[in-house]
Amino acid sequence: MAAFLLLFLVFSSQLIGGMNAQLPSSAYENIITILSIDGGGIRGLVPAVVLQHLEKSLQ
Repeated sequence: MAAFLLLFLVFSSQLIGGMNAQLPSSAYENIITILSIDGGGIRGLVPAVVLQHLEKSLQ
């Protein structure tokens, strides 16, 4: 539980503070990366929302 809370706080601090750093262009732009979150019900809801906000901020 403590590890999950720490992870949540790190991600939320990045989202609240904003991610203003520009990522350098790389030769791997055409690679698709897939992340799978295993957690049913309410346990999977929080990581899904955090990843949704992270995805929006990175686009």
